[in-house]
Amino acid sequence: MARLPLVNFPAFRQHTEARESANTAIMGLLFGAQMSAKFLTLMDGSDQLLPAMFPGVQHVGRFNLTTTSARNVLVEADKHLGMMAVPYALAIHEDLLRSCIELTGCDVPRDASQLHNKLGSECSKGGGAFNQDSLSQLHTLREMRNAVIHRGGVIDGRVVKRVAAMSNDAVLDWRKVVGRNPLPLVEGATIDLGVGEMFLALAATKVLAKQANEMLARSLPVIRWAEVVVDDFLTHGPQVSTANDRRLRKKLLGWSRFHYHALKISDDEIAAAADARGLKI
Repeated sequence: MARLPLVNFPAFRQHTEARESANTAIMGLLFGAQMSAKFLTLMDGSDQLLPAMFPGVQHVGRFNLTTTSARNVLVEADKHLGMMAVPYALAIHEDLLRSCIELTGCDVPRDASQLHNKLGSECSKGGGAFNQDSLSQLHTLREMRNAVIHRGGVIDGRVVKRVAAMSNDAVLDWRKVVGRNPLPLVEGATIDLGVGEMFLALAATKVLAKQANEMLARSLPVIRWAEVVVDDFLTHGPQVSTANDRRLRKKLLGWSRFHYHALKISDDEIAAAADARGLKI
């Protein structure tokens, strides 16, 4: 089945912006911590505390350590960053899935583990499916996140079960990206979410988000997409007087072609949806 270009409906645009912003911020923090650790090696052995050495740096008083102690913290910052970034990346993805399900007109499951199944079920007639390796990796990361948030990072049977369900290819890909094998995870051990798991969370959610987009594009009827276009234009498009029919038509059709060109919605279908919203174009 040929791949479709992405449809940039509002929730997907917001997701893309949030994901790119989070990715940039995470990489900036990771680089900044390592760069700072390198810089502080120049001052090894000093007994002075950081606030005395860098009084002009905001919040330095909250990091009241010697340069050697501070460098040791910064060198290990990737472990703490992973603990924070993995839940962040998963939350951004889960928010997109909820928005996609809402577009189908169905009730959104409260259980995050059922979001992909629900969307896949609603979009089954249009074809397409989620990559099962990426999905199994995401579910494993989700259970690891839950263990960190709700059980102090202690692995339970749900994490072990998700790991055992991964295919050989999913495990190999995990090892390649994360840098360690997930199979030795055992119940009662402590989870270590580092930058490797963070990179995997960003990679898996990117794949699954694109597939969710394509599944929606194939399954929602054109009339529903035309309604989405008009509502999107009215909410996020340029301000155009509804009294100027010619200019309004040009802007609305241009909005449709720019953000929804993959769907090939006809001008007449857009006009019908606009008419249903009280717009005469």
